[in-house]
Amino acid sequence: KYIFTEDGKYLLGGMMVGDVSDFVKLVAIVKKKKALEVPPSQFIVGNKKGDDDGGDLDDDAQNVTKGAIVTCVKEGTASTISDLKTKTKVGTGCGGCMPLVTSIFNAEMKKAGKTLNTNLCPHFAMSRTDLFSVIKVKSLRSFPEIMEAIGVNPSSIGCEICKPAIASILSSLYNEHVMKPTHHQNQDTNDRYMANMQRNGTFSVVPRIPAGEISPDGLIAIGVVAKKYRLYTKITGGQRIDLFGARKDDLPAIWEELNDAGFESGHAYGKSLRTVKSCVGTT
Repeated sequence: KYIFTEDGKYLLGGMMVGDVSDFVKLVAIVKKKKALEVPPSQFIVGNKKGDDDGGDLDDDAQNVTKGAIVTCVKEGTASTISDLKTKTKVGTGCGGCMPLVTSIFNAEMKKAGKTLNTNLCPHFAMSRTDLFSVIKVKSLRSFPEIMEAIGVNPSSIGCEICKPAIASILSSLYNEHVMKPTHHQNQDTNDRYMANMQRNGTFSVVPRIPAGEISPDGLIAIGVVAKKYRLYTKITGGQRIDLFGARKDDLPAIWEELNDAGFESGHAYGKSLRTVKSCVGTT
């Protein structure tokens, strides 16, 4: 559902369900109050014709525009998405612009007559799709097996790109418990510590509060932990209480005390169901 001005020249807002690949572009159009170049009906019907030219890219966090990406490609300073991130810092904030950035980058690489590298990362000379197929056909069940069988360097420990990708593939194919020892190395820092690493090196802890309902004793327990470890507290949009500023060496003790009070992880550290909101109701 999209909302336009009465004359159909401007997009005011909307709601997307399903294919949300145009989200970043549409948000930029709304924020810039840019006049539409196509009739409103085309937004609903769709008109996909190859790669998006990305004219409306605007990475607010890093102030990166389409022109910066085009310049990097033309000057040869970025031959991969990784190079582009290093050069411009695009997508290093929330990452929401990356689908559009990737589309722009691919289109400019083709225009420049350059070969696109679709390898997942330096450790695997194939795309994620191909990697999934090979793992499935060869029935590979752990990261070391996969690296030894199809990795560029059999002794490599992987990187922040391939480890979570392989963890996801293994989970999709075999659904083994994430805490199984053989899968420990696939987890990133947040998963291992059940806390979100912050920019200053401390962590945030998010206890699970089902539907935002919590007992007075639960509130007191969280308050005691926060006060004891000098944590900054904030009520989140997901009806939970986030505890910021935890030191890594304090995390085991923090979770032990929260567990003793009846709390478990709020799953704020991975791809999982995080929150179910509720209203007060009538009963």
